[in-house]
Amino acid sequence: MTYRLAIVPRALVVVDAFGGVGTQALELRRACVEAVTSVCEGATDVGLVVGERELRRSTAPGTAGTLLPFGVDIVVGGGSSLAELLGRWLIATVCGEPSPSVEVFATVSQARAAGLESLLVLADGAFGLSDSSPTGAIAGAEDSDRVCRRIAGGADALATAEVEDLSLPAPGEDCVALWRELAAIGGNTAAGSRGVGGGVVKRVYYGDAPFGIGYHVASWLVGEDRETKNG
Repeated sequence: MTYRLAIVPRALVVVDAFGGVGTQALELRRACVEAVTSVCEGATDVGLVVGERELRRSTAPGTAGTLLPFGVDIVVGGGSSLAELLGRWLIATVCGEPSPSVEVFATVSQARAAGLESLLVLADGAFGLSDSSPTGAIAGAEDSDRVCRRIAGGADALATAEVEDLSLPAPGEDCVALWRELAAIGGNTAAGSRGVGGGVVKRVYYGDAPFGIGYHVASWLVGEDRETKNG
């Protein structure tokens, strides 16, 4: 049994109205659309994986399902957190009408337990990679982002400690749990180097930090054996 997942960042510049037509924004947007197309096109149901904190995030009354709180009134059909709003926008952009049914989860494992086979994971890499980051440059951020890059698209196994010790500066610290789960799925750690079932085929579309934030875009085809599926 196989399923597909895409990894994209929580980057407002992915949306045309925010990112404009600058080269960097267009390149990132194109990569995200390609990755989401590879896993969502033709799907009737998509699992949107956003992390625990984003799943719990609420918004001001009357602004759910729109990007208005971020500056542009683009309706996306549901959601309060930036991750969910961006995910829904990407799915609608790729699939058009009628768009797939979207269900939101904190983790990949929850989405799989619900039977979803097309998953979109919203996770940033490290903030603080340069002075252009909203946080300014942060010492050690490059090392953390390198771990995210290897999880997203690497075939080599990271030392278990590299994944366990991963930390991401605020405001991206809540993405750590998602990256650790992805590492376990993708066979990126020494302890989990067997991956799952038939393994994971990864395609990388983007890996850069044009605004001082690590943006990693990839799609995975995950082989899942019966033992893993049943827990």
